[in-house]
Amino acid sequence: SGGLERCHAAQVEFTRLLTSAANCIGQTEKKLVYVADAVAICLAINHGKESVTLLKQLFQDRVAFFITLGATSVVALEVARCNQHDIEAAFCHASGVFCDAGHTWYLAHWLRKSGARELIMRLVAAGGLYSGSSAGAILAGAHLRTMDLWPPASWSDEEVDGEEWDPRPEKNPFAVPSAFVGFGFISGGRSLIPHCNCRPQRATGVKAR
Repeated sequence: SGGLERCHAAQVEFTRLLTSAANCIGQTEKKLVYVADAVAICLAINHGKESVTLLKQLFQDRVAFFITLGATSVVALEVARCNQHDIEAAFCHASGVFCDAGHTWYLAHWLRKSGARELIMRLVAAGGLYSGSSAGAILAGAHLRTMDLWPPASWSDEEVDGEEWDPRPEKNPFAVPSAFVGFGFISGGRSLIPHCNCRPQRATGVKAR
């Protein structure tokens, strides 16, 4: 969960927002859904078979961390590996969702394909909390092409080219026009650029295309 783990003020604000969301939608418990798809694919690419063990440990660590921030229960899942019933059960009576860091395109693809995107939209429309780190934060904005402002990284390498979840039509002939569309939770049609300190001169005032 990136900066949230390193910043006490952010932790306090997260606790406040999750409590406020639970009150807003009338939930007595502060249930949080933790979505790990973005980081899961990065673990798989970089660590192969070891990624299974690493992901299990990540689930345990994230659940424990969010419990310390006031969540009364945390459901950790990869929507890419869950059926629709399990995903709907995870979001039932939830007060918020946290989408972790990792591969933005992979996360966006599987949220859309699994139906989790629609569940998140409904949750936020009802007053629930959407939160995320890096890839998860980008999805909160209007557009995902803010990734173009970053220096080359692992998600721009050849292993991405032409994959089912590659949204670039020049690389994937089956890419859908809506692949680069974010949730649009930020007012003014703005998009997010996490880690913008790497290129501050280009990050200023950028909006969705």
